[in-house]
Amino acid sequence: MKKILLIILIALTITVPVHASLKQTKVGSAGMEPTIHERDIVYFSAYGEEIPFYFGLNVCRFTIDEPQRNDIIIFKYPDDPSQLFMKRIIGMPNEIVAIEDGKVYIDNSETPLDEPFVNTANGEPAGSFGPFLIPEDSYFVLGDNRNNSKDSRFWSNKFVPLEAIEGIVIADANTEEIFVIDR
Repeated sequence: MKKILLIILIALTITVPVHASLKQTKVGSAGMEPTIHERDIVYFSAYGEEIPFYFGLNVCRFTIDEPQRNDIIIFKYPDDPSQLFMKRIIGMPNEIVAIEDGKVYIDNSETPLDEPFVNTANGEPAGSFGPFLIPEDSYFVLGDNRNNSKDSRFWSNKFVPLEAIEGIVIADANTEEIFVIDR
């Protein structure tokens, strides 16, 4: 089923007019490995835009209205808006994020976030950062490859404003992974 959806996504980017909601970009860093690899092609769509899937003569449409924790997003880099970055949303507006010994804690919880997507091939994530109080309409983002990711922990402007988000990553053309199925 995932392979069929990916083929449909690829066909849409070739046949649907340029103004359509589905876009593609090439990944420029290893910060999201192992989930998404450098040089992979990913498909993304703006929040609130209708995403059509065609099944024969039938059309299925869905809309992703707003960012949620664990969404992988494409956004304008807060320290240089001329650059686009891709990271995973970890902290939501008005939350407090703290990282202790590589583990992420939200709102002073004693239990770290469950993050099965984090790359541990080069060792467990390390370091302690924060706490960070996330402003209204902003997000705290991290790469899945925590030991090799330039993300909210290191930026001068630590948060991604809602208006800087270009879209949510829908699929990876190289791995045939669909990211919004369980959303």
